[in-house]
Amino acid sequence: LGTVLHYCAAILRTAQAFPERNILMAFISETMGHFLNLSAISLLNRLLLFYYGVALANLLGVENSGSYNFTTVFVSFFSVLSNLGLSNFLIQNTAKNGKNAAHIFSEIFSLRLALACGATILAAASALIFYKNPVSLYIIAFSFTIIFDTVSNSAESVFQGLQKFGYSYWTSFAATVITMASGLYTAHISENIAVLIAVMAGCSGLKALINIVLLS
Repeated sequence: LGTVLHYCAAILRTAQAFPERNILMAFISETMGHFLNLSAISLLNRLLLFYYGVALANLLGVENSGSYNFTTVFVSFFSVLSNLGLSNFLIQNTAKNGKNAAHIFSEIFSLRLALACGATILAAASALIFYKNPVSLYIIAFSFTIIFDTVSNSAESVFQGLQKFGYSYWTSFAATVITMASGLYTAHISENIAVLIAVMAGCSGLKALINIVLLS
């Protein structure tokens, strides 16, 4: 539903930008390509993530795979607090006021970064309260991905608002491939979950850095 609404809004923006053209033709020429790219890359990402999960589970074994998956799921619950609908707000306002994109980004990003830091602290504190080592240490280390992912997501929202879908599509896809390759290689050479989590957090940080460079 969100995807449908997003592209309906894209149709209206395209029609306003090209009033002399038929709305249907504007849709086909300006938005259909983006829709197909998004659908294809999304499908490819899902397939890769599925096979990645199966391969990683085989490499780690039952116990280690359970610990890793529990850590990622636990942190993902708190990562929701770093968004609260601000991504869509950033996309919409950037699309409406592209010339002030930098100012809009700085204001919303400051709020999202504060929320991300709060979510990270909350996740780490919850881990210390409710779980023992080594699980609590895994969660604390992986919780930093909340901050990294917030940076990446904020930058991608700006790209989408500015209609620079290529940056959003391919940066996300390349980051997924690098993360999966790093995860599988790490799991192959070491059964230490702490090392795997550190590598995954590093990949998240690398993605955030790349997005910052592209945005600048």
